[in-house]
Amino acid sequence: MLPSMIAHVANEYTYARAKPFAGSDFRVFVTLDMVKEAQASIALWPFELTVRASVGRSHWAAVPWLAFMNPRITQVATHGVYVVALINAPDQTISLGLVHATHAVTRDFGRVKGRQILLERTDVIRKALPEFVSLFESDPISLGSPAPLAVDYEHGFAF
Repeated sequence: MLPSMIAHVANEYTYARAKPFAGSDFRVFVTLDMVKEAQASIALWPFELTVRASVGRSHWAAVPWLAFMNPRITQVATHGVYVVALINAPDQTISLGLVHATHAVTRDFGRVKGRQILLERTDVIRKALPEFVSLFESDPISLGSPAPLAVDYEHGFAF
């Protein structure tokens, strides 16, 4: 069920963004229904994960996402390392991977320097997890948007 929900977001997000954000049933679907389904899908796992999703705060985001966070590392998408499904709505593709959060880095160092630091940190992540490098692609991803945060996400994607 969760894979079909994520696919639905990838397929319908461009159309949903054309409608008002406030009161959007699609926003509720992503941030409540999909999160509940994600939580149910991992309920029997032997460790705890925090599940979050976003389509934006007061307006539609360029890139919707669904994240799984280890609460010992982070419970928010603005800092730390976590697993996330980033949705490229224009191309209707999904990039599932391990990411380094972007907000704190670009806030502290500025966007240009912050993106360079994100690339360095994703390289450190790959080197720290060599057993996974061959299992996942580490090629750059495209999220289909020139929006600054979308480009930041691309720089924070480890695999």
